[in-house]
Amino acid sequence: MQVDECQTLQGVQLFDGTTLGAWKQEMCDLYHTPGSGCFYSSSSRHELWSTSAGCSTAAGYATFLAVCKKAPETFMTFDVVSTTSGWMPRELVRAAKWHLLHLSASDRSSFTWAAYPGFDLPDVLDAEVMDSSDVDMVKRACERRGYAGFVLCDGQAHLKASVSPFQQRDLSPAPTRSTIVFAFAPPPPRAWREFPNCDLPDQKDAEIVNSTDPDELMLHAERKAHAGFVLCGGPAAYMKASDVPLTERDLLCGVTPACTFYLPEPHALQPGLPDVPRK
Repeated sequence: MQVDECQTLQGVQLFDGTTLGAWKQEMCDLYHTPGSGCFYSSSSRHELWSTSAGCSTAAGYATFLAVCKKAPETFMTFDVVSTTSGWMPRELVRAAKWHLLHLSASDRSSFTWAAYPGFDLPDVLDAEVMDSSDVDMVKRACERRGYAGFVLCDGQAHLKASVSPFQQRDLSPAPTRSTIVFAFAPPPPRAWREFPNCDLPDQKDAEIVNSTDPDELMLHAERKAHAGFVLCGGPAAYMKASDVPLTERDLLCGVTPACTFYLPEPHALQPGLPDVPRK
């Protein structure tokens, strides 16, 4: 998209829900997207810029995303820009963003968040880095910007771009379980465990669902990315939310005989993936 049309896009909403901001200017700069045309900054107020024609020095930057009317028929060759100064493989990020921006919203509407404690994505460079104090906010940022997930490590969220959702075979074991991969992907098949006489009374309910059918409630919990739920003999189930997966160690057992807590099994390791030592 060229500069004349780019200047008229303020207020236009992209397929991922991003609303484009004010027009800034056309120029040639090292950080601008390669090739002449329109792009916006995803990390500020979504301001619009354009790379001028004949600009041979533009190498791209992780938060500068091209604005296109339609997805290209083929993705361009990926050129990895030097990462010693924190740059990203710009063309990979752009290709992933193009791919996701031009899918209809329904194509990701069934996606859910899956957490993989003790795993990392060391071979996927960061598209952005955010503070991880609010994990839910990081998830929403990934959904809005079309990223495939993020890695939680040492107080930071490392957002990752990919042309396809991350699967467990893409992950590598991390030294400790405090490193967690959060993947936004179609929900994998899950197994659930029942814990009779157990509850999580100190955790606020994320949702109350008027059903006592465990199978129906499991599907609901998976769709909403809840960490588990409890049935206590009444007409409803109490859904629990957690930024990280709950385990049996988190439950209070033996004092609530009428309650049964349901937890999803940890994601089963694929053949060939070593187990991760607990720390």
